[in-house]
Amino acid sequence: MDKVDIHIYASLAFILLITSCTVKEERRDCPCILTIDLTECRSADPEKEMSIIISEKYGISGEKLMARQGKSKLSRYVTKGYVNVSAIVGNRNSKIDGTDLTIPEGEDADSIYIHSNTIIATGETASDTIRLNKEYSAMTIVPIGGDGCGYPFAVEIVGNVGGLSLLKARPTQGHFRFRPEMRKDGTFTANIPRQLDNSLSIMLYGKETGILITEVKIGKYMEEIGFDWNKADLDDIYIDLDYSSMKVNVSIKEWDKGNTSEMII
Repeated sequence: MDKVDIHIYASLAFILLITSCTVKEERRDCPCILTIDLTECRSADPEKEMSIIISEKYGISGEKLMARQGKSKLSRYVTKGYVNVSAIVGNRNSKIDGTDLTIPEGEDADSIYIHSNTIIATGETASDTIRLNKEYSAMTIVPIGGDGCGYPFAVEIVGNVGGLSLLKARPTQGHFRFRPEMRKDGTFTANIPRQLDNSLSIMLYGKETGILITEVKIGKYMEEIGFDWNKADLDDIYIDLDYSSMKVNVSIKEWDKGNTSEMII
């Protein structure tokens, strides 16, 4: 090997040395390989789109795929440090801005399932497994009573949660207001987002006059029967509303087990 070749190889070796992440002192600046395991989230709304949001030191990135998609894992380079991994399935009416989800006032909440986890990604590799939780309660209101002339009220459900922080997996303050239409089976249905307190109410307005007739403080009754807004997967709620005597029968149905708790007020 002549002197020219020796100089070329020496130069290449130097360049590789200073640009690679094999030098111990420089490894702190190298990215971390984050692997996201999707194998445990396929059963939740598999036909719907899933959004994955990765929030790290220098920004936010995301990817959309079907919940039933064949991929079992995703791998991404992230800056070393604390990294938040969020996933959401079922958002249709809701709006996502960065890491915040907003429910438009007047719209029904979506049938949302979410995952949120903060990963310590300070090594060469890190991993997270997406496990989706039910973030809404399906409410069914069954009106009882009347004189056979049709239901005389317009129903409005009012709460003080207007969205969700995907980073913290926590509801955010806002105005939830939705007027469901009566279904063919004579019931009203709505999806209620996770609440911060027991202030949820059902408002009954005169259908013809638009005047508020009564307020049913359903959040308080749900609390009394043991409904838990902090449960990882929210249960569903059934309300028999006797508008002739204004009695309320509240039932909680565990969404995954089918067990029912009931209280007449």
